[in-house]
Amino acid sequence: MTIKKLSSVLLASVMLLDLTGCGGLNSYRLTVTLNGIVVTKPLTAETLGEGYSVKDYLLYYNGEPVAGVTFTEKTADREEDKREIRSLVIGVNSGAENDTLSVDGITLGSDMSEVLDTFGEPSLREAGKWFFSENGMPENEEFLGVKFDDNKKVTWLYVRVK
Repeated sequence: MTIKKLSSVLLASVMLLDLTGCGGLNSYRLTVTLNGIVVTKPLTAETLGEGYSVKDYLLYYNGEPVAGVTFTEKTADREEDKREIRSLVIGVNSGAENDTLSVDGITLGSDMSEVLDTFGEPSLREAGKWFFSENGMPENEEFLGVKFDDNKKVTWLYVRVK
């Protein structure tokens, strides 16, 4: 096989992996939904709409907690409802429904095999947690963490939305 033909085959393989989603988080953007609403950037409690508020790093919908949050800003100068949200986190003990937070269809209670089918191999595995990131670099924008129980079900989701 010539060098030119080999290069073409390798390029086609890389393109196929990216098109099928097997290339990891760098091949597409995560689709994050919260209570069935697709999350868009910049994300604030205000932009989510009526009924959403933030207090003490918890996002509430109609007074009920739905997810933990971190903010892009380190300052507390702005009202929490107007501060840009950097990440959302939810766990089985949060009191929220399993499908409150979804990342490409993965929710609390999803099987480990579903996570593998959706995102491929994690960038890092650590004590029952899997982490997925762009190019294996956690400081990049797209970042997802999942934790599993002994039954291989998702019990914790962390997603960076900014």
